[in-house]
Amino acid sequence: MNSECLQINELLLTLYGTKNKEEAFRNTLDVLRKTIPFDKGDIYFYDASSEQPRINVFIAAGWEQEELDQYLNDYYQIDDVLPLISSKKPIMFRSSDIFSSEDRMESAYYLKALKPLGMEYSIEGSICCVGNIIGGIGLHRGIQQGEFTLEDVELMKLLSPHLRNVATDYVTSIDDLPQIKCLNSGFFISYVLWDVNGSVEWEDLENVEIDSSKKAAVLNRLFALCRQLNGKNSITQSISIEEGAGGRSGSIPRDYLVTINKVFYNSKQHYCAVLIDFSKLVDNAFNSIQDTINLTKRETEIIRMAMNGAGTAEIAKAFYVDVSTVKKHLTNSYQKMGIKGKHQIVNFLLRGGKDINL
Repeated sequence: MNSECLQINELLLTLYGTKNKEEAFRNTLDVLRKTIPFDKGDIYFYDASSEQPRINVFIAAGWEQEELDQYLNDYYQIDDVLPLISSKKPIMFRSSDIFSSEDRMESAYYLKALKPLGMEYSIEGSICCVGNIIGGIGLHRGIQQGEFTLEDVELMKLLSPHLRNVATDYVTSIDDLPQIKCLNSGFFISYVLWDVNGSVEWEDLENVEIDSSKKAAVLNRLFALCRQLNGKNSITQSISIEEGAGGRSGSIPRDYLVTINKVFYNSKQHYCAVLIDFSKLVDNAFNSIQDTINLTKRETEIIRMAMNGAGTAEIAKAFYVDVSTVKKHLTNSYQKMGIKGKHQIVNFLLRGGKDINL
Protein backbone atom coordinates (compact mmCIF):
# COMPACT_ATOMS: atom_id res chain seq x y z
CA MET A 1 0.00 0.00 0.00
CA ASN A 2 2.84 2.43 0.87
CA SER A 3 4.51 1.65 -2.43
CA GLU A 4 1.25 2.31 -4.29
CA CYS A 5 0.78 5.63 -2.48
CA LEU A 6 4.30 6.69 -3.40
CA GLN A 7 3.65 5.78 -7.02
CA ILE A 8 0.44 7.80 -7.08
CA ASN A 9 2.12 10.77 -5.38
CA GLU A 10 4.93 10.79 -7.95
CA LEU A 11 2.42 10.60 -10.79
CA LEU A 12 0.29 13.42 -9.35
CA LEU A 13 3.34 15.61 -8.78
CA THR A 14 4.33 15.06 -12.40
CA LEU A 15 0.82 15.61 -13.72
CA TYR A 16 -0.08 18.73 -11.74
CA GLY A 17 3.41 20.17 -11.28
CA THR A 18 4.16 20.90 -14.94
CA LYS A 19 2.64 24.09 -16.38
CA ASN A 20 2.86 22.99 -20.02
CA LYS A 21 0.04 20.46 -20.22
CA GLU A 22 1.42 18.49 -23.15
CA GLU A 23 4.75 18.23 -21.37
CA ALA A 24 2.88 17.11 -18.24
CA PHE A 25 1.23 14.29 -20.20
CA ARG A 26 4.56 13.29 -21.76
CA ASN A 27 6.29 13.23 -18.37
CA THR A 28 3.40 11.29 -16.85
CA LEU A 29 3.81 8.58 -19.48
CA ASP A 30 7.52 8.40 -18.62
CA VAL A 31 6.76 7.96 -14.91
CA LEU A 32 3.99 5.46 -15.65
CA ARG A 33 6.43 3.42 -17.69
CA LYS A 34 8.53 2.85 -14.56
CA THR A 35 5.46 1.96 -12.51
CA ILE A 36 3.55 -0.10 -15.08
CA PRO A 37 6.10 -1.27 -17.69
CA PHE A 38 4.83 -0.94 -21.27
CA ASP A 39 6.29 -0.90 -24.76
CA LYS A 40 4.20 1.94 -26.17
CA GLY A 41 2.07 4.56 -24.47
CA ASP A 42 -0.07 7.39 -25.76
CA ILE A 43 -2.36 10.20 -24.66
CA TYR A 44 -4.47 11.57 -27.47
CA PHE A 45 -7.32 13.95 -28.25
CA TYR A 46 -9.61 13.69 -31.23
CA ASP A 47 -12.61 15.47 -32.72
CA ALA A 48 -15.65 13.21 -32.73
CA SER A 49 -17.98 15.68 -34.45
CA SER A 50 -17.67 14.03 -37.86
CA GLU A 51 -18.44 10.46 -38.86
CA GLN A 52 -14.71 9.78 -39.12
CA PRO A 53 -12.81 10.80 -35.94
CA ARG A 54 -9.87 13.16 -36.53
CA ILE A 55 -6.93 12.99 -34.12
CA ASN A 56 -5.71 16.48 -33.22
CA VAL A 57 -3.07 15.72 -30.56
CA PHE A 58 -1.10 12.49 -30.07
CA ILE A 59 1.49 12.39 -27.27
CA ALA A 60 3.56 9.23 -27.60
CA ALA A 61 6.08 7.28 -25.51
CA GLY A 62 8.03 4.36 -26.99
CA TRP A 63 6.77 4.88 -30.52
CA GLU A 64 9.19 5.03 -33.43
CA GLN A 65 8.35 7.88 -35.80
CA GLU A 66 7.70 5.46 -38.65
CA GLU A 67 5.30 3.47 -36.48
CA LEU A 68 3.54 6.63 -35.37
CA ASP A 69 3.14 7.86 -38.94
CA GLN A 70 1.82 4.46 -39.95
CA TYR A 71 -0.79 4.44 -37.18
CA LEU A 72 -1.94 8.03 -37.68
CA ASN A 73 -2.05 7.78 -41.48
CA ASP A 74 -3.41 4.29 -41.98
CA TYR A 75 -4.78 2.59 -38.90
CA TYR A 76 -6.45 4.85 -36.35
CA GLN A 77 -9.56 4.99 -38.56
CA ILE A 78 -10.16 1.29 -37.79
CA ASP A 79 -9.11 1.46 -34.12
CA ASP A 80 -11.81 -0.56 -32.35
CA VAL A 81 -11.16 1.20 -29.02
CA LEU A 82 -12.19 4.70 -30.11
CA PRO A 83 -15.95 4.00 -30.05
CA LEU A 84 -15.61 2.88 -26.42
CA ILE A 85 -13.52 5.91 -25.48
CA SER A 86 -16.17 8.19 -27.00
CA SER A 87 -18.53 7.38 -24.14
CA LYS A 88 -19.09 10.36 -21.84
CA LYS A 89 -18.76 8.05 -18.84
CA PRO A 90 -15.26 7.44 -17.42
CA ILE A 91 -13.89 4.08 -18.47
CA MET A 92 -10.59 2.22 -17.90
CA PHE A 93 -10.12 -1.39 -19.01
CA ARG A 94 -7.84 -4.10 -20.32
CA SER A 95 -8.59 -4.78 -23.96
CA SER A 96 -8.64 -8.52 -23.23
CA ASP A 97 -11.50 -7.97 -20.75
CA ILE A 98 -13.62 -6.25 -23.42
CA PHE A 99 -12.83 -8.00 -26.67
CA SER A 100 -13.06 -11.70 -27.36
CA SER A 101 -9.51 -12.82 -28.12
CA GLU A 102 -10.65 -15.03 -31.00
CA ASP A 103 -12.71 -12.32 -32.67
CA ARG A 104 -10.11 -9.62 -32.17
CA MET A 105 -7.25 -11.70 -33.54
CA GLU A 106 -9.24 -12.06 -36.73
CA SER A 107 -10.02 -8.33 -37.02
CA ALA A 108 -8.35 -6.08 -39.59
CA TYR A 109 -7.14 -3.75 -36.83
CA TYR A 110 -5.34 -6.56 -35.00
CA LEU A 111 -3.79 -8.04 -38.14
CA LYS A 112 -2.74 -4.72 -39.70
CA ALA A 113 -1.82 -2.66 -36.63
CA LEU A 114 -1.72 -4.33 -33.21
CA LYS A 115 0.29 -7.42 -34.09
CA PRO A 116 2.86 -5.74 -36.41
CA LEU A 117 3.34 -2.86 -33.94
CA GLY A 118 3.68 -5.15 -30.91
CA MET A 119 0.53 -3.96 -29.14
CA GLU A 120 -1.24 -7.24 -28.43
CA TYR A 121 -2.08 -6.28 -24.82
CA SER A 122 -3.44 -2.90 -23.74
CA ILE A 123 -4.92 -0.83 -20.95
CA GLU A 124 -7.21 1.79 -22.48
CA GLY A 125 -9.26 4.58 -20.94
CA SER A 126 -11.15 7.80 -21.51
CA ILE A 127 -9.73 10.92 -19.87
CA CYS A 128 -11.76 13.75 -21.34
CA CYS A 129 -15.04 14.66 -23.00
CA VAL A 130 -15.45 18.39 -23.69
CA GLY A 131 -17.92 19.17 -26.43
CA ASN A 132 -16.83 17.18 -29.47
CA ILE A 133 -13.28 16.66 -28.19
CA ILE A 134 -12.55 13.24 -26.71
CA GLY A 135 -9.36 12.36 -24.85
CA GLY A 136 -7.95 8.91 -24.21
CA ILE A 137 -4.93 7.07 -22.86
CA GLY A 138 -3.44 3.77 -23.95
CA LEU A 139 -0.63 1.60 -22.55
CA HIS A 140 0.45 -1.25 -24.83
CA ARG A 141 2.60 -4.36 -24.55
CA GLY A 142 3.80 -6.97 -26.97
CA ILE A 143 3.73 -10.73 -26.52
CA GLN A 144 7.08 -10.82 -24.72
CA GLN A 145 6.01 -8.55 -21.82
CA GLY A 146 2.68 -10.29 -21.47
CA GLU A 147 -0.68 -9.17 -20.12
CA PHE A 148 -1.24 -6.26 -17.75
CA THR A 149 -2.33 -7.27 -14.25
CA LEU A 150 -5.58 -6.32 -12.53
CA GLU A 151 -3.44 -4.28 -10.11
CA ASP A 152 -2.17 -2.28 -13.09
CA VAL A 153 -5.75 -1.52 -14.09
CA GLU A 154 -6.65 -0.48 -10.53
CA LEU A 155 -3.70 1.90 -10.40
CA MET A 156 -4.84 3.47 -13.67
CA LYS A 157 -8.35 3.82 -12.24
CA LEU A 158 -6.90 5.69 -9.25
CA LEU A 159 -5.04 8.00 -11.61
CA SER A 160 -8.01 8.40 -13.96
CA PRO A 161 -9.87 11.31 -12.24
CA HIS A 162 -6.65 13.32 -12.10
CA LEU A 163 -5.96 12.67 -15.76
CA ARG A 164 -9.50 13.85 -16.46
CA ASN A 165 -8.99 17.06 -14.46
CA VAL A 166 -5.83 18.02 -16.30
CA ALA A 167 -7.10 16.85 -19.70
CA THR A 168 -10.32 18.84 -19.32
CA ASP A 169 -8.35 21.95 -18.35
CA TYR A 170 -6.07 21.35 -21.33
CA VAL A 171 -8.89 21.03 -23.86
CA THR A 172 -10.76 23.98 -22.38
CA SER A 173 -7.63 26.13 -22.31
CA ILE A 174 -6.90 25.49 -25.98
CA ASP A 175 -9.91 27.72 -26.66
CA ASP A 176 -9.13 30.43 -24.08
CA LEU A 177 -7.24 32.74 -26.37
CA PRO A 178 -9.36 32.33 -29.52
CA GLN A 179 -12.46 33.16 -27.47
CA ILE A 180 -10.86 36.34 -26.14
CA LYS A 181 -9.54 37.35 -29.57
CA CYS A 182 -12.94 36.79 -31.15
CA LEU A 183 -14.61 39.40 -28.96
CA ASN A 184 -16.02 42.06 -31.25
CA SER A 185 -13.53 44.91 -31.49
CA GLY A 186 -16.46 47.09 -32.53
CA PHE A 187 -17.53 46.88 -28.89
CA PHE A 188 -14.34 48.75 -27.91
CA ILE A 189 -12.56 45.89 -26.22
CA SER A 190 -8.76 45.79 -25.97
CA TYR A 191 -6.43 42.99 -24.93
CA VAL A 192 -2.93 42.29 -23.68
CA LEU A 193 -1.30 38.86 -23.26
CA TRP A 194 1.79 38.26 -21.12
CA ASP A 195 3.78 35.15 -20.32
CA VAL A 196 4.26 34.36 -16.63
CA ASN A 197 7.43 36.48 -16.54
CA GLY A 198 5.69 39.62 -17.77
CA SER A 199 6.86 39.64 -21.39
CA VAL A 200 4.13 40.93 -23.71
CA GLU A 201 3.34 38.28 -26.33
CA TRP A 202 0.71 40.35 -28.11
CA GLU A 203 -1.41 43.38 -27.47
CA ASP A 204 -4.22 45.23 -29.17
CA LEU A 205 -4.69 48.61 -27.54
CA GLU A 206 -6.07 50.37 -30.60
CA ASN A 207 -9.23 51.25 -28.71
CA VAL A 208 -7.24 52.85 -25.88
CA GLU A 209 -6.14 56.19 -27.30
CA ILE A 210 -2.94 56.61 -25.31
CA ASP A 211 0.20 58.39 -26.38
CA SER A 212 2.89 55.91 -27.44
CA SER A 213 5.20 57.30 -24.76
CA LYS A 214 2.68 56.23 -22.10
CA LYS A 215 1.99 52.73 -23.39
CA ALA A 216 4.80 51.06 -21.45
CA ALA A 217 3.56 52.60 -18.19
CA VAL A 218 0.00 51.41 -18.90
CA LEU A 219 1.24 47.88 -19.67
CA ASN A 220 3.27 47.81 -16.45
CA ARG A 221 0.25 49.00 -14.51
CA LEU A 222 -1.91 46.27 -16.02
CA PHE A 223 0.66 43.55 -15.36
CA ALA A 224 0.85 44.70 -11.74
CA LEU A 225 -2.82 43.67 -11.52
CA CYS A 226 -1.84 40.21 -12.78
CA ARG A 227 0.46 39.89 -9.78
CA GLN A 228 -2.56 40.49 -7.54
CA LEU A 229 -4.37 37.32 -8.60
CA ASN A 230 -2.87 35.41 -5.64
CA GLY A 231 -4.31 32.03 -6.57
CA LYS A 232 -7.48 33.40 -8.16
CA ASN A 233 -8.22 32.72 -11.81
CA SER A 234 -9.50 36.23 -12.50
CA ILE A 235 -10.12 39.65 -10.99
CA THR A 236 -12.15 42.59 -12.29
CA GLN A 237 -11.84 46.25 -11.36
CA SER A 238 -12.14 49.74 -12.80
CA ILE A 239 -9.09 51.80 -13.68
CA SER A 240 -8.67 55.27 -15.12
CA ILE A 241 -6.29 55.82 -18.03
CA GLU A 242 -5.34 59.24 -19.34
CA GLU A 243 -5.99 59.39 -23.04
CA GLY A 244 -4.33 61.74 -25.47
CA ALA A 245 -2.28 61.08 -28.55
CA GLY A 246 -0.38 62.62 -31.40
CA GLY A 247 -0.74 66.35 -31.73
CA ARG A 248 -3.76 66.68 -29.49
CA SER A 249 -3.19 68.92 -26.55
CA GLY A 250 -4.00 67.76 -23.08
CA SER A 251 -5.33 64.38 -22.02
CA ILE A 252 -8.67 62.96 -21.00
CA PRO A 253 -9.00 60.43 -18.17
CA ARG A 254 -11.29 57.59 -19.20
CA ASP A 255 -12.53 54.76 -17.02
CA TYR A 256 -12.13 51.17 -18.17
CA LEU A 257 -13.44 47.94 -16.75
CA VAL A 258 -10.42 45.61 -16.65
CA THR A 259 -10.62 41.85 -16.21
CA ILE A 260 -7.38 39.98 -15.56
CA ASN A 261 -7.47 36.26 -16.32
CA LYS A 262 -5.15 33.31 -16.11
CA VAL A 263 -5.35 31.63 -19.51
CA PHE A 264 -3.50 28.89 -21.33
CA TYR A 265 -1.96 29.59 -24.73
CA ASN A 266 0.03 26.91 -26.56
CA SER A 267 -0.50 24.83 -23.42
CA LYS A 268 1.41 27.33 -21.27
CA GLN A 269 0.00 29.58 -18.57
CA HIS A 270 -0.33 33.25 -19.48
CA TYR A 271 -2.00 36.36 -18.11
CA CYS A 272 -4.55 38.24 -20.19
CA ALA A 273 -6.02 41.68 -19.58
CA VAL A 274 -9.32 42.55 -21.23
CA LEU A 275 -10.20 46.27 -21.18
CA ILE A 276 -13.75 47.38 -21.90
CA ASP A 277 -14.62 51.03 -22.53
CA PHE A 278 -18.28 50.99 -21.51
CA SER A 279 -18.97 54.58 -22.55
CA LYS A 280 -18.00 53.81 -26.14
CA LEU A 281 -19.77 50.47 -26.02
CA VAL A 282 -22.99 52.13 -24.88
CA ASP A 283 -22.68 54.89 -27.48
CA ASN A 284 -22.20 52.29 -30.18
CA ALA A 285 -25.17 50.23 -29.01
CA PHE A 286 -27.29 53.37 -28.61
CA ASN A 287 -26.56 54.48 -32.18
CA SER A 288 -27.63 51.09 -33.52
CA ILE A 289 -31.13 51.27 -31.99
CA GLN A 290 -31.79 55.01 -31.80
CA ASP A 291 -34.30 55.00 -34.65
CA THR A 292 -36.40 52.30 -33.01
CA ILE A 293 -37.08 53.92 -29.62
CA ASN A 294 -38.38 57.32 -30.84
CA LEU A 295 -36.50 59.53 -28.40
CA THR A 296 -36.41 63.24 -29.14
CA LYS A 297 -33.05 64.87 -29.83
CA ARG A 298 -33.03 66.44 -26.35
CA GLU A 299 -33.97 63.13 -24.67
CA THR A 300 -31.17 61.40 -26.55
CA GLU A 301 -28.61 63.98 -25.43
CA ILE A 302 -29.77 63.75 -21.82
CA ILE A 303 -29.66 59.93 -21.81
CA ARG A 304 -26.12 60.01 -23.22
CA MET A 305 -25.00 62.40 -20.47
CA ALA A 306 -26.66 60.27 -17.81
CA MET A 307 -24.92 57.16 -19.14
CA ASN A 308 -21.58 58.96 -18.97
CA GLY A 309 -22.10 59.57 -15.27
CA ALA A 310 -23.59 63.07 -15.23
CA GLY A 311 -26.08 63.83 -12.46
CA THR A 312 -29.35 65.72 -12.93
CA ALA A 313 -27.85 69.00 -11.67
CA GLU A 314 -24.95 68.77 -14.14
CA ILE A 315 -27.32 67.95 -17.01
CA ALA A 316 -29.62 70.84 -16.05
CA LYS A 317 -26.66 73.24 -16.07
CA ALA A 318 -25.51 71.99 -19.50
CA PHE A 319 -28.93 72.59 -21.07
CA TYR A 320 -29.88 75.72 -19.10
CA VAL A 321 -32.99 74.09 -17.63
CA ASP A 322 -34.07 73.25 -14.11
CA VAL A 323 -33.57 69.84 -12.49
CA SER A 324 -37.29 69.01 -12.60
CA THR A 325 -37.24 69.35 -16.41
CA VAL A 326 -34.28 66.96 -16.63
CA LYS A 327 -36.11 64.45 -14.43
CA LYS A 328 -39.20 64.73 -16.66
CA HIS A 329 -37.09 64.04 -19.78
CA LEU A 330 -35.48 61.04 -18.10
CA THR A 331 -38.86 59.66 -16.98
CA ASN A 332 -40.28 59.99 -20.51
CA SER A 333 -37.17 58.34 -21.97
CA TYR A 334 -37.35 55.41 -19.56
CA GLN A 335 -41.03 54.88 -20.39
CA LYS A 336 -40.28 54.81 -24.13
CA MET A 337 -37.49 52.29 -23.51
CA GLY A 338 -39.66 50.16 -21.23
CA ILE A 339 -37.31 50.36 -18.26
CA LYS A 340 -37.51 51.69 -14.71
CA GLY A 341 -34.31 53.69 -14.44
CA LYS A 342 -30.73 54.38 -15.46
CA HIS A 343 -29.52 51.14 -13.90
CA GLN A 344 -31.34 49.20 -16.66
CA ILE A 345 -30.13 51.19 -19.68
CA VAL A 346 -27.06 49.04 -20.40
CA ASN A 347 -29.13 45.86 -20.25
CA PHE A 348 -31.71 47.44 -22.57
CA LEU A 349 -29.09 48.55 -25.10
CA LEU A 350 -27.22 45.26 -25.15
CA ARG A 351 -30.52 43.43 -25.71
CA GLY A 352 -30.83 45.39 -28.94
CA GLY A 353 -33.51 47.76 -27.68
CA LYS A 354 -35.92 45.05 -26.58
CA ASP A 355 -38.16 45.68 -23.60
CA ILE A 356 -36.93 44.18 -20.36
CA ASN A 357 -39.45 41.90 -18.71
CA LEU A 358 -40.10 43.85 -15.51
